[in-house]
Amino acid sequence: MKLLAIDPGLSFTGYALYVKDENKKIILLKADVIKIKSTLSIPAKLKFLYDIGNEMICDHEVTDLALETPFLGKNAATFAKLGYIRSVLYLLSEVHDLSLHEFPPQVVKKAVTGDGRADKVSVARVMRRLYPQLIDARCTDVTDAAAVGACAIYLMR
Repeated sequence: MKLLAIDPGLSFTGYALYVKDENKKIILLKADVIKIKSTLSIPAKLKFLYDIGNEMICDHEVTDLALETPFLGKNAATFAKLGYIRSVLYLLSEVHDLSLHEFPPQVVKKAVTGDGRADKVSVARVMRRLYPQLIDARCTDVTDAAAVGACAIYLMR
């Protein structure tokens, strides 16, 4: 199994690529952030994300996609834009026949920290401890994506 976990955003999209080998060992292959030019229109940003996602899925033979379910925060416009990105991810999942896994933020936080109300700093600290290659990840989008992936793999056992 190869799982791609995504923390979507129109400026920065975090991702983490996990593999579970034949011995059921879980390995974080790669985690990073996709930076999207602010000068692009929303449709151009969505196409850019589709192209990058498509390439990652094909290059790494991804079988599963994991996302955090959105919650309506203070800004409804941001929530709507997040919906556009999620639509792109749903489309990629359908085009490539991937198993799609979605988890509420509280479930992700509880799975990785033991506390469903943990803040981003706590999540990042735990993920850096579990995966030392994330030490240099300055962007919480990366550690958030890694947490979504870790949650997915933990709950899929």
